Order: sequence, then structure tokens, then C-alpha cells
Amino acid sequence: MMRRLLSIACFVIFCAFVGLVNAAKAETNEIRIGWQPAAFFEFFYAQQEKLFEKAGLKPTFVKFTTGPPMLAAMKAGDIDVTFGGMPPFIAGVAEGMDISVFCFLEVGNTSLIMQSSEDITSANQLVGKKIATIFGTSAHWTLMKYLAAERIPLKDVSIVNMGISSLMPAFTNKDVDGVSIYEPWGLKLMSVGGEPFGPFIGASGYEQAAIYWGRREWMANNPQTVKMFLAALDDSARAINANPEVGAEALARYAGMDAADALKVLTLHKHVLVKDMREALEGSSLAFKPKPGETYSGLVRLIKEMADFLYHNGNITHELGYDEITKATAPEHMEAYVSSRSSAK
Repeated sequence: MMRRLLSIACFVIFCAFVGLVNAAKAETNEIRIGWQPAAFFEFFYAQQEKLFEKAGLKPTFVKFTTGPPMLAAMKAGDIDVTFGGMPPFIAGVAEGMDISVFCFLEVGNTSLIMQSSEDITSANQLVGKKIATIFGTSAHWTLMKYLAAERIPLKDVSIVNMGISSLMPAFTNKDVDGVSIYEPWGLKLMSVGGEPFGPFIGASGYEQAAIYWGRREWMANNPQTVKMFLAALDDSARAINANPEVGAEALARYAGMDAADALKVLTLHKHVLVKDMREALEGSSLAFKPKPGETYSGLVRLIKEMADFLYHNGNITHELGYDEITKATAPEHMEAYVSSRSSAK
């Protein structure tokens, strides 16, 4: 009897010890963040002002220059969360990676920058032009969507695939008539004399959510860490909405561009920050949560549209269904943060 009681006591102590170890591990608040030089104002301001650390996090920042290596790092479990355009995220979902998009605080638009000598004033003048873009990106999708909307046959426009490092020289040497690209590269092309064309500003029907996504299992095991991450981003977005110059200065520092040009991304409405996280959750046309009468949210429908484009373009190997995409969105983290912020007031 005594031996049995001793065994039970040891088991209870062991379970308590394991629980303490797991709790300690869960409360380390360590987070590995993959990042690229892209127009994510709230992220870079938060990084510059150490808002992640002030929120209680212990961040490790891992820099990438392109999407595929970043995707590989997440697949290997070397980073926990990241941000960027939708194509890398969609590619990961199509590969069967256990990832979810859990936040956005900006809606952005790509740019179509034409040579000023072309004097383009109507979409029909794009016929016969040579336009460079990066195939399989959000800029490629936007360009194709615009040409279709204007009923310009693809055979009438020469669309060429170029890497990011080749676009600026090709444009300055006038090897191409125009470039379809995301920010901050559009502003960089404008700084060397390029002229923006098309409706790619503000709420034009071409805007996209600038998303954050991460490993689903890691986020489920670290909800408090995710909440702290969201709190830092939310505080950053509020600061930039109050004073856009501070966001521009931070983006310029990390993306290697002039602060005045970075500010134009905001003042020209190339990127528009939401007023707060609740807007991204339920108020925006691209919100995480469906509006009354909707089967799928605006964000899910946007991802589906871009996923269909990537599938037909040969960038992903199978077509993603609405349910598969819905599973890859995780509004519960923003809901938990918004709820905690509301109750704290």
C-alpha cells in the first residue's frame, strides 16, 4: 500500500514538474520572424522602435531577399512567422504546409510604371508595348487582371519575365516600355523618370492585403506570444496613422530607399493602413470574417482569385478550393487580441 502511495506521489510530482517545464517553455515569448525589404510600414516601425521587445517578446529577425528561401525556412521550422505578398503563402498552402494567415494591417496596390516618353493616357495605348514584371507575383496578377478588364488581348502586349535586380537597369536603359511591380520598387522607378499609369491606387478593386502568416501548430502552442506580436503591430499602425513620416523613415531605413519616396507610398495611397485591427478583422472589404449574407470572407475570396491565377499560370500544381483556403486563415488570433484590448479599456 505504502509503495503504491509512493508511486502515485512520484507520478503526481513528475506531472507537476512536466507542467512547470511546459509552462516555462510556453512563456519564453521567443519568436523568429522572417522578413524582406518590402513596404510593411508597421513592421519596420515596430522593429525600429523595439515595440516587439516592449510588448514582452524576444524576437529574432531573419532577413530574406526573395520568397522561396523564406518559404523553405518556414517549411523547415526555422522561422515562426513572416510577411509578404500572397503568392508565397499560396504556394505554401498548395504544397500542403500547415500554415495560416493571421493578420494584415495594410492594403496595398502594385504599380504600372511607363516610360515618360511613351505618353500613355489610355489603356489601348498599351497595345504593342513591352512590359516587364516578375511572373507569379502579385504585380503579374494585377497586370493580367487589368488587361482583361480593359479587354486587351495578351497577344497584343509583350509581357516579359524579369528578376527584381534586372528591372531597374532594363527600365533606365529603355529596354522595356513599362514595368508592373510592387512597392517600394514602383516609387524607385518613378524617381528615375517613370510615369505611373492605370487605376492602381487606393480602393480601386486591385488592392491586396499585405499579410502576415505563420506555422499553425506554433501559433496554436504560443497564443500569448502571437497576441504580443499583434499588440506591437497594432501600436505601430496607430503611431503611423497619427504621423506617417515616422513610418516612412523606418521603411526607408530597412528597405534602402529615400524617406521622401517612402512617404509617397502612403500619401499616394499605394498602401493604406487600416485604422485599427478591428477593421482588418471585420470592417474592411478584405476582412477576415464574412459579412452578413456572405459564405466566404473578402480575404478568402481574394486569396481564391489569386490562387486560381497562380494555378492557371503554372505556379502551383493544383487548384485550391474555398474550404482549403478558409482552413488556412486564422482570425481567432486577431479576435483574441481585439477582445483583450477592448476588455482592458
